[in-house]
Order: sequence, then structure tokens, then C-alpha cells
Amino acid sequence: MPILAIDTSSQWCSVAIYFPDKTYLVRHEKVANTASQVLLQWVYELMLEANINWNEMSALAVSQGPGAFTGIRLGLGVAQGLAYAQQKPLIPIPSLDGMIAHALFFTNTQILESQSYRVLLDARMKQVYCASYLIDEHQLLVRPQAIQLMNIKELGFDEHSIQYAYDIQSYIDDGSISQGKQFIPATPHALGIAYLASLKSREEKYLARDCQPLYIRDQVALTITQRSQIE
Repeated sequence: MPILAIDTSSQWCSVAIYFPDKTYLVRHEKVANTASQVLLQWVYELMLEANINWNEMSALAVSQGPGAFTGIRLGLGVAQGLAYAQQKPLIPIPSLDGMIAHALFFTNTQILESQSYRVLLDARMKQVYCASYLIDEHQLLVRPQAIQLMNIKELGFDEHSIQYAYDIQSYIDDGSISQGKQFIPATPHALGIAYLASLKSREEKYLARDCQPLYIRDQVALTITQRSQIE
């Protein structure tokens, strides 16, 4: 039975339906701050295109963050509402996990078990969300440590890792990140969320009421004093 996934943790609105035979339908567009106006319509249209109803859906999945505060709340709110209404499990997946899963399993055909990967997601205020990943012998994605929030100038670079990044061009332009560093563009993506949710054990209970946001930090803007200190 398929899984419906939602990711609104960035300026991209992303909805995917992933089937057990590894086929999928997806809609993924940069909509800035208008995701609330299109999200439910996209869910309806994608289910119509897939010719399935809620009785045929095994579960929902949603990006729990980190990312844009408003976007995370939107995605979680819609996903929880649908899960409650349809009495379906709701599986939370971190946005960076979904981002690298989409990049590796749907856009890259040469995944190396011995290779390490790193994902960067702009957190604003001269900071990034950062996580490192490995692929194990079963071709499964492994994140050895928790996702971290790091100051951009304190970010060390591992030349042996393949680095995927979203929305960090401004840090390259202002010299915070060296022009010589190589990054592969990627975005938070519902298809990666759906894929990882499909690997979760169905023996575990995923209740909508238990689905919580993963913010990592609770500050959305710098104070005047903090801004002056950075400058």
C-alpha cells in the first residue's frame, strides 16, 4: 500500500506518493510563502492521478524539520489533520534525511558504501543545519550523529565527503564559504521523506498525536545587539 508524504520545510512545496513497487508520483515546486494555498490541492490532485483513495493508503509521512519555522508547522498541521481524519499512521522524518535520501536514491545512480556524505541546509543568521551520512552494506542510509546547528565560519570541511547543500549561495557570495568548495545542489524533498518512511517497521506505532517538530533552535531572528556583534 502506498505512502503519502509532505515536505514544506523550505521554500519548496513537495508532495509525493510512493508505492511498494518503488514507483511514485511527485509534485515539487518552489512556491516561496504560498505553500498553504496549494498543499491540500496538490494532495487531492496527486491522489486523483494515482487513482487511489484513503482506504488504500498505508500511512502518511511528513518532514518534521529542521527548516523554515512556518513551513514546518504548516506541513505538520496538514499531515496531522489528514492522519486524524483518515485514521492513518503519521511517520515523522527529519528534513535533512529526506533531502539526502532523494539526492542519493533518486538522482544519483552511483552510490558507494565506502563514501561519506554531508548535507547543509541554510538556517539563516550565518548558520546552517548540518548532518553527515553513510551508506551501509544493505544500501541503507545511516546518520551516525544528530543533526547539528553550526555557525557558517566554524564549519569545517571534509574533502573526502560528497557535500549536498540547499540555499547557501549567499554565503559563497559574501566569502563566508570558500569559492573552492564544491557542493551539489539539493532540496528538501517529499519523495525522500516517503522513501525513508517506507523502510520503517510497521510494528512500531506512529500516532499523529506523537508527531512533533524538530526545530533544533528556538530563535528565528537576531537581536540588534547580536547583529552588531556579527558585523
